[in-house]
Amino acid sequence: RWQQEEEQKREAERERQRKDRELKEALRQKEEELDRRRQEADQRDWEARQPYTCESCSGSGKCQRCDGKGEVFALFLVSQVEKGSGTGLGRTRIAEVDNSTKVGFGRTAQGCEDCGGCRQNILGELNTGSGNCPGCNGKGKVWPKAAFELKPSRSRFTRCLSGINGDFSPKSSLSSPKAPGMGFGM
Repeated sequence: RWQQEEEQKREAERERQRKDRELKEALRQKEEELDRRRQEADQRDWEARQPYTCESCSGSGKCQRCDGKGEVFALFLVSQVEKGSGTGLGRTRIAEVDNSTKVGFGRTAQGCEDCGGCRQNILGELNTGSGNCPGCNGKGKVWPKAAFELKPSRSRFTRCLSGINGDFSPKSSLSSPKAPGMGFGM
């Protein structure tokens, strides 16, 4: 009888140990699954914050309106041109409308407004644009808005720092989170 009780105690102990092992294994598997999901979420977040090719210029960085030259041509017409008036192709020519008024006409270069130039009309000074794509500022890549959002942190220290300099603007000239001068304390 004493041996049976001892045998039952040993059997109960083995059963308890087996259940403990099963519980630890289930907890370990659950922790591994949570860790795997966390890593996948971090990977998706990282991918969402990476720059992508500019749709406006297809990654070339050139203004599509002026093909990166900073100027476009405009044609100015007049109602009547006298013989011998105006000289040179592609330059502004002057036509005399009456004895006191002279008007420019012909094909003339104008600044491209899409990339920062100014359309000065026929008599103004030529102010060319930069020739850079306005969508990506000539970089060929565009940073998604997710790159400018503060990532939720898992530590108290990072949460405290997030209020220091969190005013990134996607419309700024340094519209890159990796641009020099953009960061904490700058």
